[in-house]
Amino acid sequence: MAGGLAAAWHFGGATTAAAWGTAADTIGRAAVLVAGTAGFSAATAALGVSKSYRWAMASRVAAGLANGNAGVVKAALADATDGSNMARAFSVTGLMMVVGGTLGPVAGGVLADPVGEGGVAAHWLGGVGGGGGGWLATLLRTYPYLLPCVVGAALAPPTIVATALLLRRRPRSRGAANAHPGGGSVEATPPGGGSLGRRDGDSDPPLAVGDTTSCGGGGGGGGGGGGGSSASLRPSRSHPLAATPSRQPLLPSGVEATSPPPSAPPIYHNRPAMAAVGVYTLTAGAFTMLDELFPLFASAPVDGGGDHVGHGGGGGLGGLGVSLPTLGGSLAFSAVVSFAFQLLVWPVAARRYGPRRMYVTGAAALAVSVAATPAVRLLLPAAAAGGGGGDALPRPAAALLGLALGLRGVASPVCFTSVAMLVSNAAPRSASGAVNGVGQSAASLARGVAPLLGGGAWSLATALAPPTSTAAATTAAAAAAGGGGGLALAAATAAVRGAATAAPFVPVVAAVCVAAAVVARLPAVLDRPYAERPVMERPREGV
Repeated sequence: MAGGLAAAWHFGGATTAAAWGTAADTIGRAAVLVAGTAGFSAATAALGVSKSYRWAMASRVAAGLANGNAGVVKAALADATDGSNMARAFSVTGLMMVVGGTLGPVAGGVLADPVGEGGVAAHWLGGVGGGGGGWLATLLRTYPYLLPCVVGAALAPPTIVATALLLRRRPRSRGAANAHPGGGSVEATPPGGGSLGRRDGDSDPPLAVGDTTSCGGGGGGGGGGGGGSSASLRPSRSHPLAATPSRQPLLPSGVEATSPPPSAPPIYHNRPAMAAVGVYTLTAGAFTMLDELFPLFASAPVDGGGDHVGHGGGGGLGGLGVSLPTLGGSLAFSAVVSFAFQLLVWPVAARRYGPRRMYVTGAAALAVSVAATPAVRLLLPAAAAGGGGGDALPRPAAALLGLALGLRGVASPVCFTSVAMLVSNAAPRSASGAVNGVGQSAASLARGVAPLLGGGAWSLATALAPPTSTAAATTAAAAAAGGGGGLALAAATAAVRGAATAAPFVPVVAAVCVAAAVVARLPAVLDRPYAERPVMERPREGV
C-alpha cells in the first residue's frame, strides 16, 4: 500500500506537469510556482488528517496534480543563467534536492506519532495511551501523522513569499519578443501590410533596415554626401520602422505581403528537445527501478531463504543478506559521494566538457555500478571460508560493493543534472516551461511505473530460479560422484541461479545504454544555452 501512495503522487504529477509548464510560459514562472506550492501544501495537510487508505490516496494524487514545480523551476533557472553559471546553478539545485530528500524522511520519522511510544511529545503531552495533554494530545492520537504533514505544509508560506519577491518579472511572450527595449518595434511594416517575415517562435527578433542607409552619388539620403555607401541593419529605438517604397521586404517566394505570419508548430516538432525529454524519461525510470531492486537484493539472504546470512534455506534468489542498519549505511555512503561530487567536481567538469559528454560518462559509471552489484555475490563463498560472521560482508565483497555504490553516487548527479541542462538548452525561453513540463510529466510517469517493473522483475526471477535445495543437492551429488558430468550439472545450476540474480538488473543497464546512445547523437549546440547560439544554429521546428 505504501508503494501505491508513492506511485499516486507520480501519476498525479504526470497528468498535469506539462500543463503547468505551458502556463508558466504564458502567465509567468512566479505565478505557477506560487500556485503549485500552495496546492501541494494543502494536499499535504489533508494527508495528515486522513483516516482511510482512500483518503490518503486522494491526498497524494491531489498533491501530484497541484505541483508542477520541478519543471517550472528548471525553466526559471534557464531564464536566470547563461553559459558561465548554468552548470553551477543546476548543481546547487540538485544539492538542495539531495538535502531535502535526506532530511525530509528523517524529520517525518521523528515527528510521526508524537504521543505514541517513543514519540517526541510523549512526555509533555500525557504519555503513551494516557488521557492527559488536553485537546492537542487527543488530536495527535487521532491523527498520528498530522504533525509531520503540518510541519511540511508550514514551509509553504515563506517559500511563496520568496518566490513572489524574487521572480516578479514575467518571461517575454512571443509577441513581446518583437518589442525592442527602447520602445520601438523591430518588425518593419511594408506598404501593403504584413511583416518582414519573422518566423513565429524565434527567440531573437529579426533585424530591420534602419533609416541610416545611404547610397553615394544618388542625391538625397539619410547621411549626406556621396562617395561610398554605408548600411546599418539595426532596430530603431524611437519609433516603429516603416519600409519606404524603394525598399521592398524580403519575403519567401509565394508569400504575399498581407499574409499573416505562420503559426508555430507544437513543441513536439522540436526533435532535439523531444530526444532530451526521452533521455530524461529513461534516466528517471532506470534510477527508480534500481532504487527498488537494490534493497531487495541486498537484504535477501545469501541462500535464498531465512532472514540473515547463513540462516534458513529454501527457494528464492540469493542476495547479500545484510541487515537493515548495514543497508542504510551503504545507501548513506552513496548519498555522501553524490553530494561531494556534485558540490566539488560537477560544476568544473560540466563547464569544461559540456552536458552531453558528462551524461555519457555518468551513464557508463551507472552501467558499471549496476553490473558490479550482483557480482558481489561471487565473492561471498570465499569470505565464508575466511571466517566472516554475522551480516558483515567479507572485505573483497565489501570493497566491490563500495565501488558499485560510489559509482552510483557519481552517476546520479551527473546524469540528472546533465539531462536537465540538455532539456533546458533545447528550447527558447518562450517554450522552456512547456518543454520542461513535458519532460517532468514523462519522468513522473516513469517513476510511477518503474517500482512495479523492478518488483515484478525480482519476483519473476525468484520464481524461475532453481531452489536452493536443488542446487545444494546437485552440488553434493556431483562431489560424491566425482564425475565430470555431475560437476558440469552443478556448474550449470549455479550459473542459472547467478543469471537469475543478475536478470532483474538488465533492464536498468539497457535503459541507460539507450539513453547514452541518444545523447551521443544529439547536436553539439545543446551544450550551450539556446539564447547563446547563433541564429542559424537554432532549430526551426517552431520553438
